[in-house]
Amino acid sequence: DFAILRSGACFDMHDIDVLIALRSFDTKSHDKKPPSKLINAWHSEIPFIGGYDSAYMQVGEPGVDYLLAKSPEEVLAAVLRLKRDGSLYNSLVKNGKHKAPLYTTETIAAKWEEILMGPVNLLYRKWLTTPQAIKKARFNALLTLGLAQNRIKSSIKKALGIK
Repeated sequence: DFAILRSGACFDMHDIDVLIALRSFDTKSHDKKPPSKLINAWHSEIPFIGGYDSAYMQVGEPGVDYLLAKSPEEVLAAVLRLKRDGSLYNSLVKNGKHKAPLYTTETIAAKWEEILMGPVNLLYRKWLTTPQAIKKARFNALLTLGLAQNRIKSSIKKALGIK
């Protein structure tokens, strides 16, 4: 039986045998979409049949940890192939299972921290020493001092009753 998962159901796939996710029946790369469904299939330990999304190809390898399809006929052929070939089914699951730990909240957060505290931080510190950054910092400091000076003058005038 084929079932269309309702929104949010991708987190509970205990009764799903194969996840199929094609945005269109063609070879469009859909460059602005993430590989979430592929990663969810890996975490759920089920095979994935997907389209030609560039995100799938960036994290996965067609034929190794998921299958590609570009038409309804190819989807059906892939499903029947998985049904007949238990070793292919198991191989896709096993290879996806090996990749799943690369895509957990913890590993992704650690990567972001590594990037932000490493190269991004170094580039920011280098930028702070550039003339543009120094000019901006000087301007902001003088602006803050100028505003403080203006407030102090206004407070003194007010206290003395000067308009």
